[in-house]
Amino acid sequence: MKPVLQAIILAEHIYQDKWTGKFVIAGTFNTIGFGKSSDIPDTQNAGDGPVRAPGMQAGSPSVYISLSELRKEEKFLLRYTDLEEDKVLFEVQLTVGSDSPLLTVELGIPLPSLLPEPHAGHYAIELLWNNELLGARRVTVCEIPKSTTEPDGET
Repeated sequence: MKPVLQAIILAEHIYQDKWTGKFVIAGTFNTIGFGKSSDIPDTQNAGDGPVRAPGMQAGSPSVYISLSELRKEEKFLLRYTDLEEDKVLFEVQLTVGSDSPLLTVELGIPLPSLLPEPHAGHYAIELLWNNELLGARRVTVCEIPKSTTEPDGET
Protein backbone atom coordinates (compact mmCIF):
# COMPACT_ATOMS: atom_id res chain seq x y z
CA MET A 1 0.00 0.00 0.00
CA LYS A 2 1.35 3.42 -0.88
CA PRO A 3 1.94 6.17 1.70
CA VAL A 4 -0.57 9.01 1.90
CA LEU A 5 0.66 12.60 1.67
CA GLN A 6 -1.56 14.56 4.06
CA ALA A 7 0.15 17.95 3.70
CA ILE A 8 2.96 19.74 1.92
CA ILE A 9 3.46 23.36 2.95
CA LEU A 10 6.17 25.91 2.08
CA ALA A 11 7.06 28.35 4.85
CA GLU A 12 9.74 30.79 5.91
CA HIS A 13 10.18 29.05 9.27
CA ILE A 14 9.36 25.53 10.42
CA TYR A 15 10.53 24.18 13.73
CA GLN A 16 9.56 21.47 16.16
CA ASP A 17 8.90 22.28 19.80
CA LYS A 18 11.22 20.01 21.78
CA TRP A 19 8.87 19.80 24.74
CA THR A 20 5.57 18.96 23.00
CA GLY A 21 6.85 17.63 19.66
CA LYS A 22 4.46 19.98 17.83
CA PHE A 23 5.54 21.58 14.58
CA VAL A 24 5.30 25.36 14.29
CA ILE A 25 4.84 26.66 10.74
CA ALA A 26 5.23 30.41 10.17
CA GLY A 27 5.17 32.54 7.04
CA THR A 28 3.57 30.19 4.52
CA PHE A 29 3.95 31.23 0.89
CA ASN A 30 3.42 30.18 -2.70
CA THR A 31 4.73 33.30 -4.48
CA ILE A 32 8.29 34.56 -4.84
CA GLY A 33 9.10 38.00 -6.27
CA PHE A 34 12.54 38.82 -7.56
CA GLY A 35 14.37 41.81 -8.95
CA LYS A 36 17.37 44.03 -8.24
CA SER A 37 17.48 45.92 -4.97
CA SER A 38 17.68 49.18 -6.92
CA ASP A 39 14.35 48.27 -8.57
CA ILE A 40 12.44 47.56 -5.36
CA PRO A 41 11.22 50.52 -3.30
CA ASP A 42 11.76 50.50 0.47
CA THR A 43 14.17 47.58 0.42
CA GLN A 44 16.78 47.32 3.14
CA ASN A 45 19.29 45.64 0.85
CA ALA A 46 22.02 47.69 -0.77
CA GLY A 47 23.52 47.25 -4.20
CA ASP A 48 22.16 45.77 -7.39
CA GLY A 49 22.09 42.07 -6.41
CA PRO A 50 19.00 39.88 -6.58
CA VAL A 51 16.56 40.31 -3.70
CA ARG A 52 13.11 39.18 -2.70
CA ALA A 53 10.24 41.61 -2.66
CA PRO A 54 8.91 42.80 0.69
CA GLY A 55 5.94 40.68 1.75
CA MET A 56 6.98 37.70 -0.35
CA GLN A 57 9.06 34.67 0.57
CA ALA A 58 12.31 35.49 2.33
CA GLY A 59 14.60 34.01 4.94
CA SER A 60 15.43 30.32 4.98
CA PRO A 61 12.53 28.47 3.36
CA SER A 62 11.48 25.02 4.49
CA VAL A 63 8.89 22.46 3.51
CA TYR A 64 6.56 20.75 5.98
CA ILE A 65 5.45 17.24 5.02
CA SER A 66 2.87 15.06 6.77
CA LEU A 67 2.61 11.38 5.80
CA SER A 68 0.49 8.44 6.93
CA GLU A 69 0.10 4.78 5.95
CA LEU A 70 3.82 4.07 6.36
CA ARG A 71 4.32 0.39 7.16
CA LYS A 72 8.10 0.34 7.06
CA GLU A 73 11.03 2.51 6.09
CA GLU A 74 10.33 4.05 2.67
CA LYS A 75 12.38 6.17 0.26
CA PHE A 76 10.97 9.41 -1.11
CA LEU A 77 12.25 12.01 -3.55
CA LEU A 78 11.64 15.69 -2.84
CA ARG A 79 12.30 17.85 -5.88
CA TYR A 80 11.89 21.42 -7.12
CA THR A 81 10.71 21.53 -10.73
CA ASP A 82 10.35 24.24 -13.36
CA LEU A 83 6.87 23.34 -14.65
CA GLU A 84 7.15 25.35 -17.87
CA GLU A 85 10.38 23.69 -18.97
CA ASP A 86 9.67 20.35 -17.24
CA LYS A 87 13.12 20.54 -15.67
CA VAL A 88 14.15 19.41 -12.18
CA LEU A 89 16.24 22.19 -10.57
CA PHE A 90 17.20 20.23 -7.44
CA GLU A 91 16.21 17.07 -5.63
CA VAL A 92 16.93 15.31 -2.37
CA GLN A 93 16.26 11.73 -1.28
CA LEU A 94 14.49 11.13 2.02
CA THR A 95 14.13 7.95 4.02
CA VAL A 96 11.10 7.95 6.31
CA GLY A 97 9.70 5.14 8.41
CA SER A 98 7.04 4.28 10.94
CA ASP A 99 6.18 1.31 13.13
CA SER A 100 2.47 1.63 12.41
CA PRO A 101 0.41 2.77 9.39
CA LEU A 102 -1.94 4.45 11.89
CA LEU A 103 0.72 6.96 12.94
CA THR A 104 1.29 10.28 11.21
CA VAL A 105 4.90 11.16 10.41
CA GLU A 106 5.74 14.88 10.19
CA LEU A 107 8.91 16.39 8.75
CA GLY A 108 10.36 19.89 8.52
CA ILE A 109 12.95 20.00 5.75
CA PRO A 110 15.14 23.05 5.11
CA LEU A 111 15.48 24.17 1.50
CA PRO A 112 18.22 26.27 -0.15
CA SER A 113 18.00 29.87 1.09
CA LEU A 114 17.35 31.06 -2.47
CA LEU A 115 15.20 28.68 -4.45
CA PRO A 116 16.43 28.53 -8.05
CA GLU A 117 14.34 30.75 -10.32
CA PRO A 118 15.81 31.03 -13.81
CA HIS A 119 12.77 32.99 -14.99
CA ALA A 120 9.36 34.21 -13.92
CA GLY A 121 6.85 31.39 -14.15
CA HIS A 122 5.49 28.35 -12.37
CA TYR A 123 7.45 25.87 -10.30
CA ALA A 124 6.58 23.09 -7.85
CA ILE A 125 7.92 21.35 -4.79
CA GLU A 126 7.03 17.70 -5.48
CA LEU A 127 7.11 14.56 -3.34
CA LEU A 128 7.53 11.22 -5.13
CA TRP A 129 7.43 7.65 -3.89
CA ASN A 130 8.51 4.81 -6.22
CA ASN A 131 8.61 7.35 -9.07
CA GLU A 132 4.94 8.19 -8.41
CA LEU A 133 3.96 11.77 -7.64
CA LEU A 134 2.20 11.81 -4.25
CA GLY A 135 1.58 15.55 -4.29
CA ALA A 136 3.03 18.99 -4.93
CA ARG A 137 2.93 22.62 -3.83
CA ARG A 138 3.00 25.09 -6.71
CA VAL A 139 5.19 28.18 -6.54
CA THR A 140 4.67 31.25 -8.72
CA VAL A 141 7.78 33.32 -9.40
CA CYS A 142 7.13 36.86 -10.58
CA GLU A 143 9.49 39.64 -11.57
CA ILE A 144 9.08 42.87 -9.66
CA PRO A 145 8.68 45.80 -12.08
CA LYS A 146 11.15 48.67 -11.85
CA SER A 147 9.96 51.57 -9.72
CA THR A 148 8.27 54.20 -11.86
CA THR A 149 9.43 57.09 -9.67
CA GLU A 150 12.93 58.40 -9.43
CA PRO A 151 14.47 60.07 -6.37
CA ASP A 152 14.26 63.88 -6.03
CA GLY A 153 11.07 64.10 -8.09
CA GLU A 154 12.71 63.09 -11.39
CA THR A 155 10.70 60.85 -13.72
